[in-house]
This record gives sequence, C-alpha cells and structure tokens, in this order.
Amino acid sequence: MTDVVLVVDGTVQQIWRGAQAAEVDGTGGTLVETPDGAVVCGMAYDGSSFSLPYIEPEPEPRRRVEKWVIAERIEAAGKSDAAYELLTMPGNRAAFIKWNMPVPSVFYDDPDTLLFINALGLDPAVILAP
Repeated sequence: MTDVVLVVDGTVQQIWRGAQAAEVDGTGGTLVETPDGAVVCGMAYDGSSFSLPYIEPEPEPRRRVEKWVIAERIEAAGKSDAAYELLTMPGNRAAFIKWNMPVPSVFYDDPDTLLFINALGLDPAVILAP
C-alpha cells in the first residue's frame, strides 16, 4: 500500500494513508505517491527524493565562572595583594570597573580576565576551571 503526500513549495504539507489516498484531489500543490510510512510532514521534496530539512544546531552556551570563585582561587594562590595592586594601579580603571560591576560572573575565555590572571603569574586553566 502507498501513501499520497501533498507537496507545497518543496515541503510535505499533508499525508494521506492507504484508502484515504485514493480520494485526494491535490488542490494547492503537487501530489506524490510514496511507500507506506516513509515520509513525514515537514520533509523537503526536490522533485525526485525526500529529505529531512537541515536544522542548525543550537550553539553551546559559553561557560561562565563566578567572580567569587576566581577571587578565592587567587587568594588561595597567595596573590590577592598583587591582584588588588594590579586592579588599582593608575591607568587600569576599566579593569577595576569591570571587576566591580554587579555582574556575578565572567566568561571563561574573557580576554581581559585571561590577561589579568596571566599578569598575576597564575594559570588561567586552573583559576577559571569549572
């Protein structure tokens, strides 16, 4: 037994199964016979074959690291005084403001944070670990 599908603008819109297929008139699109159960609505049809449409996968969210975790790890490494000096040195106002903004976390790959941790002589992979 075969199914009949209605294709509109290259996409399967409706499917008639078995006995229903004999009563289809095809108004508004192209009727195509297919093997029983081989096609589902939403599939693309290029005139000769059916395929599932490509759906772009959702990107992985960028990982964030809580600032308090970073501060604790810097303190545990014995670098909290050096971190304070670095953040409060003249000409480094942007870093001071960024660190003290009411945003609780930073991205693990934030360039400013990586530079800050490297300037302290610490390993960003350790300080920014999950």
